[in-house]
Amino acid sequence: MKQLAERSGIPLPKRSEYADADTKLRAAIFRMHELAEQAYRAALSGPSGAESRAYLERRGVGPAESEQFALGYAERSGQFLANLFRKHDFTLSKWSSPASSCGATMAATSTASATG
Repeated sequence: MKQLAERSGIPLPKRSEYADADTKLRAAIFRMHELAEQAYRAALSGPSGAESRAYLERRGVGPAESEQFALGYAERSGQFLANLFRKHDFTLSKWSSPASSCGATMAATSTASATG
């Protein structure tokens, strides 16, 4: 798409220049997924993931498989993602209004496609 736009002389918006609220929300959710994956994978390879790595090894899952399938480790506190997202300025209040409208749109789309 980028090459086609360049050939046609059409400027593409940069990541920070999303056109509408839904697009901004999708970009934020994608970024949150990236952050979560990176953090979980780092936790698995770090000191807190030692017990989980040992378990995986006993089950025949080595570092190569962990890497291939992007396996990670979540600490038991239950606050890991909330703290991570807060650190990166992803707060519930920031996205609560668009998220609810996006959820309603997604639910309506899912229902329509399942019945149609």
